[in-house]
Amino acid sequence: MGRMTRLIDYGAWASSRSDPSKRRTWPLRRAGWRFDRASGAWDGPDGERLTVSFLGFAILEREDADWEHPGTGYGTQWHGGRYGMPYARRVDGDWRPRVAVMLARNAVKVQDLMLSRPLTAVSAADARRLLVRCRRAADLYPPDDPDLFRRLMDGLEERTTRIGSYAMVEYRRGFAGPVLALAGGLLTPVGSFLLGSDPAGLAGIAALAAGLACSGLSSLIDGTERAGGA
Repeated sequence: MGRMTRLIDYGAWASSRSDPSKRRTWPLRRAGWRFDRASGAWDGPDGERLTVSFLGFAILEREDADWEHPGTGYGTQWHGGRYGMPYARRVDGDWRPRVAVMLARNAVKVQDLMLSRPLTAVSAADARRLLVRCRRAADLYPPDDPDLFRRLMDGLEERTTRIGSYAMVEYRRGFAGPVLALAGGLLTPVGSFLLGSDPAGLAGIAALAAGLACSGLSSLIDGTERAGGA
């Protein structure tokens, strides 16, 4: 049938602490893929080629087009699973001038799904990440239809604002989580400093242990509240 190209949309990245494309390394190697340093792409066991972008999408080239979902061998969604991304779209021609519009269309569908469900602070953050990702994609790969992209972005910005406004009303974080997070943020560096000054000192050990415990409890409470609102 000929070699075909598809865009795989993993969704927006979960955090900015590292390059999210690195998360694909172990799953791909385990599935028999090899990284080509010269091209920056992954070569699959069946002749596929996968180029992963740090923006949360990948370009897959395969010999056939008789498939809708790439499957777990190409990686899993980055978006957290609450709002499934439209997974794979066929790309005719060069993907670079088309990717921004395709990502924006996917983001519109995801945000519409968000608006049909209970919203939390996490929802608002996810919506904003999708918006920012589309802007970054347009900066790196200018769209061949800027008017269409602008209309899609206007809709995304309006939805992002609504999601944030609704989330403020529908979701109220408990008092204990922020207090524990603050305590953990204060006690952990104090404990580390005291341990550095006196490795055998009980005060440093106690402060560090208390700080880590507070941070852990805060994360546990926050995760429970997020799961309950998702």
